[in-house]
Amino acid sequence: MKTAIVVSVSKTAFEALASSNDVGAAFELARRNGFNAVEIAVRDPALVSAPEIAALAKNHGLAIAAIGTGQAWVEEGLSLSNPDQALRSRAMERMKAQLRLGRELGAHVIVGLIRGTAEKSEVPIALDRLAESLAELGRYAREVSAPGILFEPINRYETRLINSVDEAVEFLARLGDLPVRILADTFHMNIEDRDLPTSLKKCGRRLGHVHFADSNRWAPGQGHIDFDGVVQALREMGYDGYLSAEIMPLPSTGEAFRLTGEFFQKMAV
Repeated sequence: MKTAIVVSVSKTAFEALASSNDVGAAFELARRNGFNAVEIAVRDPALVSAPEIAALAKNHGLAIAAIGTGQAWVEEGLSLSNPDQALRSRAMERMKAQLRLGRELGAHVIVGLIRGTAEKSEVPIALDRLAESLAELGRYAREVSAPGILFEPINRYETRLINSVDEAVEFLARLGDLPVRILADTFHMNIEDRDLPTSLKKCGRRLGHVHFADSNRWAPGQGHIDFDGVVQALREMGYDGYLSAEIMPLPSTGEAFRLTGEFFQKMAV
């Protein structure tokens, strides 16, 4: 398994990021603390330079693990399930741009908060819209030779649309063999999934990425999640993808990097 940590390439209101100020310094912190890669959070690919990001990563001996897209929801309200066709179309165009960026950087693109949410009575139709959007994006990923899409279950306090990994396994079956895989996040799983190792194993080959954050969304090892069981399940599955820390920068950014790096070294992942 490979290790990564989330870095935003621009300022954002989204708090669960290890760094969102000096990108170069964050890449250096990732290198210094033994990570194999960074996962970058990008609101709008039009505002970043793929060659510059690729060069920065190369200079620090890092890969780009994945591209997070949730800032488009947090900052602009764009979502793939929006009942407003115009806003949904804007979200789709943004995601297609993210997939093109992913092709350039060799990184999967995450669908997390940009899925949107819905009133309880509107959930079934919102899920239909979301499935339609994901299917179109999956086809587009193939068309442009992008690595693919990672769909992240998110807890009930942030959305009503697919909260648990178990729900995601069932939901993504609607998409057949399109390149859409599951991103399992231990912070969200701790709220929604009864047993983390069992839910991970249900993903099988659909599991494409794992976010590591503890129960308090601090660095893994700073809360009460049983990560020994999680890592053992991943080993039994033969999972060889990324363990990526999407965490609060607490007690400080530097400490968040250090604590996470030491945790991964201790777990011998």
